Amino acid sequence: MTVPAKYRDVSGRTFNGDAAICSKIFAIASEPLGEVVLTFFEEMPPPYMRQARRGVSGPIPSMSLTTLKERLEKANLKVTEWNLAKQDTPPKPEPNPGPDKAVRPQVLLVLPPPAPSPMPPMRGQPPPPQWGPQHDENLHKAIDDGMPAVFLATFAPPPQFAMRQAPSYVLGDYLKESWGVDVRTDLLVVQAEADPDDPGTYVLPVVRWNFMPLSTFTDHPVGKPLKARRLYWLNTCPVVKVKDSQAKTKIEDILAIPQGVRGIWAASNAMQLAAKVYTGRGRGIVPGSAEGDLTSPFSIVVQASKTAGEKTNSIIVLGVGLIYIDEVLNRPVPRLGAGETLATDPPPTGAVDLVINSVYHLIDKDEYIGAGPTLTPRIRHIPVGTMTVLKIVFGLVWPLALLGIGGIVMLARRR
Repeated sequence: MTVPAKYRDVSGRTFNGDAAICSKIFAIASEPLGEVVLTFFEEMPPPYMRQARRGVSGPIPSMSLTTLKERLEKANLKVTEWNLAKQDTPPKPEPNPGPDKAVRPQVLLVLPPPAPSPMPPMRGQPPPPQWGPQHDENLHKAIDDGMPAVFLATFAPPPQFAMRQAPSYVLGDYLKESWGVDVRTDLLVVQAEADPDDPGTYVLPVVRWNFMPLSTFTDHPVGKPLKARRLYWLNTCPVVKVKDSQAKTKIEDILAIPQGVRGIWAASNAMQLAAKVYTGRGRGIVPGSAEGDLTSPFSIVVQASKTAGEKTNSIIVLGVGLIYIDEVLNRPVPRLGAGETLATDPPPTGAVDLVINSVYHLIDKDEYIGAGPTLTPRIRHIPVGTMTVLKIVFGLVWPLALLGIGGIVMLARRR
C-alpha cells in the first residue's frame, strides 16, 4: 500500500491514552490537588529595547517550559508563577470551592537564577537586574515558613573564553549550608560502554552523549515507579551529600549511581570529552581518570528533610533540569538503526513524571503516584576478571575433568 504524498513527511503521533483519560477523570471528579508555583528570576526589556539590551533569565527560562506546565495541569495540579525580580512574596494559594474552603497546598518549582553578568552595561544603558541578597531572603523565608520546594539544576558548561570563570549555581551555597546538599553543576554525568577490543577502557557513544538513558532509581516513593521506565536525561549534574554538614537534615537518594558502576561517572573535563566524541576519538576512555572526576557511588536526585519542633519541611533537588525545556522535551530521541541509518524514538516526555511524582510526594499525595510497569531483570555486564575465570573453568578445567573421568571409566571397563 502506497502512502499518499501529503502524509509522507508527517511524523507519527505518540498517544498517551492512560494519562489523557486520567487527567479528564481528575478534572471532572475533583478540584486541583495542589499548586505548583513556578519560581524564577527574569526580566524582559520593552519591545523597543530588545535589540539594544538582552533579557535576564537563567539557564532554564520559564517561557521554555510550556510542555511541562501542560503535563502538570493534566496531573490535576494548578500552575502559578512567582517572578522574584518583580514580586517579594509568592502568590497566595487559592481555596477549593466547597463548604470547607480548604486551601490548596503549594510547592515551589525553583528554576536556576541567572549568574551575575561579567560584562558592564553599555554607555547610557541602566545595569540589568541581578540576583541579590534580598531575593535570597525572600526565597528562604518562603521555604522556612513551611513551603516545600523542588529545585531544578543542570550542568553549567564553562564559557568559551578562558578569561571568564564558569558560572556557578547561585543557590548552591544556600542548599549546602541549610540543607547539606552540594549541587555540582561543574560536573557532567557521562555514560560510556566497555570497549570489547581494549579491556579496561570505555567508548563514548554519540547518541548517549546528548540523550543519556538512566533509570537507576531507588525504592523512594518518587522513583520506585520509574525503575522499569526508559527515561532520558540531558546535561545531568550530580547532587551529593555534604560531608560533616552542620545542617541537621535527612538525605534520601531518589536517582543514584550505585557502588561498583564504572561506565557512569561525573566528568570534570566534559568539554574535552565532547571534542573526542565528535571527532571520532571517543575510544580508550578511562572513567574517573581526570583530576576532579567523581566516580560511583553518587546521587543525581535527592530529597532533604529537616524537623524543627513538630514541623517537618522537605525539598527535592533534581540535577536533570535541562531535559524539561520545550526544545528538548518535544524533540524525538535519535538512535542508530540497522545499516548505520538514523532512526528516532518518541520524545522523552516521560521525564516529566519525575517532577509530578515529586510534587505529589511533597504534598502528601503518594496515593496518586502511578504504580509504573513491572521491573524485569536486566542482563548485567560481566567484569573482565570474572570472565577470565569462567573461560578457564568451563573452557579448560571442566573439559579436562570430563576427559579424565571418561578415561578412568574406560580403563575400568577393560579390566
